[in-house]
Amino acid sequence: ENFRPVCPASDGVYQLGKGLADGLLGSDGAEYRPLAIEALLRVRLEICVLESFVYEAIVPFVQKKGLGWILPFHETIDTVIAGTVFAVALNFIL
Repeated sequence: ENFRPVCPASDGVYQLGKGLADGLLGSDGAEYRPLAIEALLRVRLEICVLESFVYEAIVPFVQKKGLGWILPFHETIDTVIAGTVFAVALNFIL
């Protein structure tokens, strides 16, 4: 009754994908079920990592600092540098 999953969004995606895979594969595709489950578990893990980061790092930071650091009312040298570094890093990542 009191069970609360660590990553509710990723669990929901997993359950939805599992139901969809079972429906698509049917009884004829039973041999492919473990492959589908493995792929869904990998997707669930990646979503859980992102979800954990949001709940453990981003949400507390926004609660503490507010949204002013995201949407500054005026540009300062700090925001210009931060935006430039972010843009350059994003180019390397992508």
